[in-house]
Amino acid sequence: MGLFNLLQFGKIGEEEQTVAEIVQGTYYDGFDFIHFCSQSMSVIVIELIVRLGYAIKRIKEQRPVLGALLEEGIDNGLKYYGRDISNLTEMAYLGRLFHLFEFKDLPEEQIRTSGYVIDSIEAAVWCLITMDSYKECILKAVNLGDDTDTVAAITGGLAGLYYGYEEIPKEWLAVIKKCECIEGMCEGLE
Repeated sequence: MGLFNLLQFGKIGEEEQTVAEIVQGTYYDGFDFIHFCSQSMSVIVIELIVRLGYAIKRIKEQRPVLGALLEEGIDNGLKYYGRDISNLTEMAYLGRLFHLFEFKDLPEEQIRTSGYVIDSIEAAVWCLITMDSYKECILKAVNLGDDTDTVAAITGGLAGLYYGYEEIPKEWLAVIKKCECIEGMCEGLE
């Protein structure tokens, strides 16, 4: 089963757990996830990726409404944690992502790129919903400053799913070492 199908069906491993259940289980098993956000962000990012990937797989010629896909991904990632009332205080830190259409209108000066997980996710999503091409998304992410490698990596993954491999500038691909090897591995995931 390909990676996409594995994520799409949502069950992983012998115990057939969802991604959210695995993250929660590692917390209960005593792993050092001190802060709620460090465990919840991975689930939210995976939800975003799965939703974008699924929509792209289904609608090849026509791009779906990006904001709606992102909202659905964020909502699904948060549903798991919203079931436990003790998480509600921590979920408040994610407040700006709950209102993507307002978040999109924030000026660049209000986007933080400190390296903190929430700042990085917010910056990546903001770049994705304010720019109109893969190249613009990545350049915006890098030019925000501070922790640019983290923000650009997250932005690049999400923008790549939405815009597709064909939209990555050829001159950027030309300087990647062992690009053909990487492309071959990616083709094997389909």
